[in-house]
Amino acid sequence: MPLFLVERILPMGTGTVQLDNTAKRLIASLETRPGIRWVRSLLATDRSKIFYQFEAPDADACRDVFQQAGLTGESVIPVVELLPEMYLDDPDPDAVGPTGQTWS
Repeated sequence: MPLFLVERILPMGTGTVQLDNTAKRLIASLETRPGIRWVRSLLATDRSKIFYQFEAPDADACRDVFQQAGLTGESVIPVVELLPEMYLDDPDPDAVGPTGQTWS
């Protein structure tokens, strides 16, 4: 399944309660969209941005989940996961990454 990174710019002063409410809205939206999985999120330590990683068929599916949740995503970027262990022991340049996507 393709991977996508969604970037959201957060309002100044975003607290834990707002982040929890956002997560609940995303989960509710995802429950109506089989085939899309929220993998993880990364929050900037200054709480200015949050990045969501999704497995989804395409970028539009990610946008639809956010729109249905009443949220915006500044950008939706297709990504490929690269892990440090892929670079050990002379990796094959035509190898397939853990998500099934080629990364050569």
